[in-house]
Amino acid sequence: MKVRTTLIVVVLAVVLAAGLGLGLARSGNPSASGADETDPITTLSIYVEWDGGGGLIRSVSGLEWTTEVNIKKVVTKGGMPIEAKTPGANSYTPIVIERFITDDTQFADWARLVETGNIDEARRDISIILYDYAAEEVARWDLVRCWPSAYTSWFDANTMSMPMESLTLVHEGFKRVDGVNEIPS
Repeated sequence: MKVRTTLIVVVLAVVLAAGLGLGLARSGNPSASGADETDPITTLSIYVEWDGGGGLIRSVSGLEWTTEVNIKKVVTKGGMPIEAKTPGANSYTPIVIERFITDDTQFADWARLVETGNIDEARRDISIILYDYAAEEVARWDLVRCWPSAYTSWFDANTMSMPMESLTLVHEGFKRVDGVNEIPS
């Protein structure tokens, strides 16, 4: 059991070390070099981009919106009291983007703009893009006027986990962009 666990940890460490780019070159442009379409680790890559920056990310969570429900009590023609429901204001949940820590300080630099009071400079429109194994874009979401409300980093030298960092981004709306390929099944 110990040999198997050690082997799994070593394999994961090698895969993570070799696959940190997951098909994305240092310049930030997708590249299919070395990707295997049957390998689930390289099948989809997530990329975030904004004017002047961006990069590969490990995960995105919280891409969600809700519409407030306005309730008004009314009486029907027959005299029956009912609740009429109409849509109200939209609310957009903050998203969290995570990535492996590297020598790139874009996440921390962006968060520092808010911390130092430069909110106008910190607001950015961003895109979250999914790429397939061949570096073809399969899905895109555009988010409007994002700014970091939290920066977090975590690492543990006592485990084999990779050091991570995340940004919590508030925004004023998003849309799924039409016209890109479907996600492969």
